[in-house]
Amino acid sequence: MLREVPILMYHALGNSGIGGCTAVSPDVFERQMRFIRDRGYTVLSLETYAVCLREGKRLPRRPVVITFDDGFADNMQGFEILSALNLPATVFVPADSIGRSGYLSVRDLERALKMGIRIGSHTISHAYLPDLTAVEREREITQSRLILRDMFGVEAETFAYPVSGFNREIMAMVRAAGYVC
Repeated sequence: MLREVPILMYHALGNSGIGGCTAVSPDVFERQMRFIRDRGYTVLSLETYAVCLREGKRLPRRPVVITFDDGFADNMQGFEILSALNLPATVFVPADSIGRSGYLSVRDLERALKMGIRIGSHTISHAYLPDLTAVEREREITQSRLILRDMFGVEAETFAYPVSGFNREIMAMVRAAGYVC
């Protein structure tokens, strides 16, 4: 049984990147999503993929997962495209960036949830976890989940490591905090 699934991760949608992140224009993003849909790929939410792995369930034909990192405001264009095509995705947001200039607002994320977009944790401050003390790591990992739950009334089941910063200890903290993926 196929266990590995391509995960397409996006940062920004626009003509230029934000903060050094690469960007894809909304037109190109829409063409990519239509290609995926029209070529028989099955887009799974990250949470669904995690359940399939954990429970040993058979994956659908040609699976793929779509995610967004950092919660930039321009992601709303992508969410609207995905909603129109009935495709799920997960957006990973640092809790303290919500509502800041250039980032998704509470209202944006509430709309995204109604469109079928899932919200995952990306820590509180987008900190590079290996550089933090154990106490600071624990706070970033556990409190970000609680903040998102309080703001949106949903459990953030997934976690993305900012700047891919993790080690075994950090992975154990994420598992202990209750994230499924």
